[in-house]
Amino acid sequence: MSTPVRESAREDAWPEDRRDEAPRELFDSGVRRADLDPARPTFVSTPWGPFALYVDSRGTVHALDAFCPHLEGPLFQGTVTEDVVVCPWHLWRFSLQDGRCVGSRNGEGAAARLRRCPVVGGPSGTLHLGPPDAPRRELPGV
Repeated sequence: MSTPVRESAREDAWPEDRRDEAPRELFDSGVRRADLDPARPTFVSTPWGPFALYVDSRGTVHALDAFCPHLEGPLFQGTVTEDVVVCPWHLWRFSLQDGRCVGSRNGEGAAARLRRCPVVGGPSGTLHLGPPDAPRRELPGV
């Protein structure tokens, strides 16, 4: 089971050029890098809500919202191709790099963006997530 862990002494686990951004508290996802399937997201329940772990074409792990901002489709059941996750309900597409909507059927959702959590390897070999970069936003009228 995933539990929050305090990592204030583990700044060395954060990328050197971003250590000043290291969150004071990280969440242990309980998931190891080797357990991830690059073609399918992995659902993770966090203190900040549901997120999913996604692997991009370079092998980098990203943590983004598990549900699409358009009608709450299950992105964690979507597919990942060319560094984009595709919502299985209405085919909205989101960049793994920055969480922005990069396409939809009707051009809706240009302002849509998934929240992202920083991901680092923890001392036990599991992936740890930092707090999300923004609060959850509702899309008016969508």
